[in-house]
Amino acid sequence: MNQDQVKELLGRLESQAPEFKLLFTGKSSKKVNGLYKPETREILLHNKNFDSDEELVYTAIHEFAHHLHFCSSARPTSLRSHTSVYWSLFHRLLARAEELGIYRNVFVSEPEFQRLTEEIKVKYLANNGQLMKDFGQTLLQAVQLCGKYHVRFEDYMDRVLCIPRTTAKTVMASFAQDVTPDFGFDHLKMMTSVKDPEVRRDMEHKRRDGYSTEMLRQELKGDPLPEINPTPMPDPVEAKVELLERTREQLRKKIDDWNRKLEDLETKIEGLVPAVVQNAATGEVLMLGWVNLEAWSHTLASGKATFWSTSRKEIWEKGETSGDWLKIVEVRIDCDEDTLLYRVLPQGTGACHTKNSAGRTRQSCFYRKVEADGTLTDLDP
Repeated sequence: MNQDQVKELLGRLESQAPEFKLLFTGKSSKKVNGLYKPETREILLHNKNFDSDEELVYTAIHEFAHHLHFCSSARPTSLRSHTSVYWSLFHRLLARAEELGIYRNVFVSEPEFQRLTEEIKVKYLANNGQLMKDFGQTLLQAVQLCGKYHVRFEDYMDRVLCIPRTTAKTVMASFAQDVTPDFGFDHLKMMTSVKDPEVRRDMEHKRRDGYSTEMLRQELKGDPLPEINPTPMPDPVEAKVELLERTREQLRKKIDDWNRKLEDLETKIEGLVPAVVQNAATGEVLMLGWVNLEAWSHTLASGKATFWSTSRKEIWEKGETSGDWLKIVEVRIDCDEDTLLYRVLPQGTGACHTKNSAGRTRQSCFYRKVEADGTLTDLDP
């Protein structure tokens, strides 16, 4: 089978598919059997990897699903393209290929697979589903017993049975909603989130018809198939520019993320913790400052609120130059032991370094209020 024949087969799966290129690389690869380049809409198949046309067609459909995904209303916004939408789309294409005779499902056609599948479904999946459903019925008895003795059912789950509460809720719901156990516990778990009995029955019929888990999830979301945008083939130069711009944006995001991590690391290296300053008499929050070991020691020794200046890289005692110093009444530390609360009595005209229109030092640095529409109201104009 040559590349033109493979492309023609893919076109039969989706008549509205936007234009694309399909190329055999003439090579083998230990990493992947094929790949899709969204910027140029190229499907590349390492045809030396395949021993049969079935393997070749399967990989071609896999990459074709990427093409449709990237040309759809659900286009991936990141490099993570194997999403639930993608797998649902891929499984639907495989089913369509089987209907058209383009692809043979060996799991269904081969007797060995048929026997093994039947054994797994009946002996393990169905039995497991029924066992968990019966378990749910028994746990409902435990709920009643806990009520009788006025103890918490959650405590029974946590300390006696030692099972997650979510698991307990799932199995009890599976019994209460009479979910079909034939497809195993994972199907039970998914169906218990569906409150409408008719929708559950519809999903169970579709499961019997061969719908995969991802196909069912997309059905439940009400968006089984993304809308395909039949846009023309992109200009190679424009596609390259778009790829470079997207790469630049991704790099910028990574750089911003690393800068934030670096700032956090530098803060930890410097040993800084935030200190909220509160008026002990009125409860009003006055300011926020940073404290390191040196500033902390000075605060304890002097009884005056002292901080570390991140801009000047030195300690500063509040009011040292202005005279508006803050007398420490009490120091508290939060539950995570990474934030201080200085409860103080202001000994000057105010705590803020700014002044209002009358020339008076503002009592608090938090003198602006954010309104519902995002505008600021000056509380001490």
